[in-house]
Amino acid sequence: MMHENRLFEALLDVIPFRAYAVDIETYEVVYANKLMRENLYSPQDTHCWKKVFGQEEVCSWCSVLTLQQREKKNKNEKHTSEFFDESDDKWLKSYDELISWPDGRDVKYSILVDISDQKEIQGNMIKAHATLAMNNKQISLTNKNLQITKLELQKSVNQNELKTSNILNILKEINTSLETITQSKLDDSQKTSLENIKNNIKLIGEFIKN
Repeated sequence: MMHENRLFEALLDVIPFRAYAVDIETYEVVYANKLMRENLYSPQDTHCWKKVFGQEEVCSWCSVLTLQQREKKNKNEKHTSEFFDESDDKWLKSYDELISWPDGRDVKYSILVDISDQKEIQGNMIKAHATLAMNNKQISLTNKNLQITKLELQKSVNQNELKTSNILNILKEINTSLETITQSKLDDSQKTSLENIKNNIKLIGEFIKN
C-alpha cells in the first residue's frame, strides 16, 4: 500500500498544474504535489483554507458541500469554479472531484489552473466594447446634431430664397409702374430720372440674384 501511495503521488507530481487533496471530514490537506508545495501560503498549517489560500475560515468558493450533495444523487462528475486568489493575486480555475485516497479516506482532489491572462484579455475586451459603444453613441449624437444643423441651414436657405423672390417681385412691379409712367408725356429731365431709377432697380435685382 505504501508503495502504491508513493507511486500515485509521484504521478501527480509531474502534472504542470498545482494539485492538492483535502480530507472532506477534517479539511486537512493530505497531499500537495510539487508545484503546489512550492506555492503554499502557510505550509505549517493543517487546514486547507489557511495552508493553501491564507484564509481565516472555509473559503467562499469551497466545493466540498456541493460535491457531497452531488454524490448523494449519484452524480460524481467534476465541479469547476473560478475565483480570485488574494494570496498570490491571481485568477484560478479549479477542477474538483471526490475520490477515494489510497489510505481509504474520501478526499476532494483539486487541480488549479492559472487563468489570470485569460481574465485580463476578457477585461480588455469588455473595456474595448464599452469604449466602442460609447464612441458609437457619440457618433450617433454627432450625426443627429449634424442632421438638425443641416435642416436648420436648409430652412434658413429657403427663407432667404423666399425673401429674395419677394424682393425681386417688388422690384419687378416697381419697374412695370415706371414703364407705365415713361409712356406718359414727360420732359427730357423727367425721362432721364426715370431711366436712371430703372437702371438702378435693374442693378439691384442682378445683385440680389447673384
